[in-house]
Amino acid sequence: MKRQVLKASIAGLLVVSPVVYAGFRVIEEGSAPKPSTPLQIATEAQENTRLHGELSVLQQQEAALRAEHERTAAELERVRVALAQAELSRSRALDKLETLSMRFALGQTAFIPTAEESASLIRTAHAADHVSVTGYTDSSGSRSANERVALARAESAKRYLVQSGITESKVSTASGTGVYAASNDTAAGRAANRRVVFAFRYPVGPEAPVESGTVQ
Repeated sequence: MKRQVLKASIAGLLVVSPVVYAGFRVIEEGSAPKPSTPLQIATEAQENTRLHGELSVLQQQEAALRAEHERTAAELERVRVALAQAELSRSRALDKLETLSMRFALGQTAFIPTAEESASLIRTAHAADHVSVTGYTDSSGSRSANERVALARAESAKRYLVQSGITESKVSTASGTGVYAASNDTAAGRAANRRVVFAFRYPVGPEAPVESGTVQ
């Protein structure tokens, strides 16, 4: 009887022991990792070298991009300053456009200024780069007739300038028919509309010799 019990106990241990030992084996293997092999060490060293090289390249690219950004910013600033200077020059040039207006009697086309008017006109025209002369009329008469009268007044004023020593090529003429400075309902308004207007354009720099105004 005792022999049968002992055999059964041994058989039970044989059945259980593989599982028990298997568990101990797993725990033992997990608690002590295997050391790296020479091949693994060499591979890791190569990978570290590669990553270090890539990092160096990226740092160089970043530095190049930063330098390019600084160059672009400097160029944009240069363009901005140039545009601002150009706009300032344009504004100054526009500020140098002066006008002078002289009137005509009803039906008159001959330009006959007084001595004082002539002196002011010629002095101003000599200093200008260009002189534009535009003739005007009041609303009396037909449009075609007024067109002829307005242009005749401008041409007469131009001839006067040229005869007074102003270079002909810097004087231009035009008709301003239908453009009025005042109402045509009154005699005073119609008198103000019968005129020529001289527009003087000056070089940027020195002040214009005269101010805008009207000579009657």
